[in-house]
Amino acid sequence: MRFPAIALGLGLAISQAEAADLSFQVANRGAIAVTGLAAVPKGAELAEPVPIANSVIAPGGTVFIAFAVPEGLCLFDLTINVADGDDTLRPDIDLCQLEVLVIE
Repeated sequence: MRFPAIALGLGLAISQAEAADLSFQVANRGAIAVTGLAAVPKGAELAEPVPIANSVIAPGGTVFIAFAVPEGLCLFDLTINVADGDDTLRPDIDLCQLEVLVIE
């Protein structure tokens, strides 16, 4: 099975030698379309979460997300945006260990 890939730019200045590649699947098992997914590194002083998925993930759909972050940066707070506006915050997600993010 093939999944669309979505690249992430966290706006962090890192060299290739200091970067770690992270990837995971997002599976929408809910009844409402996911309209976006954003991440903030845990403890970061960012005003806005950084979008990591801007395409719509239909109910039953799955996408593959891949991006580079500084080595050792694993813990993120994720914001899940849905079509009905009832966004959800999922704090403390270890993206280094995550294989599938299931949204229900």
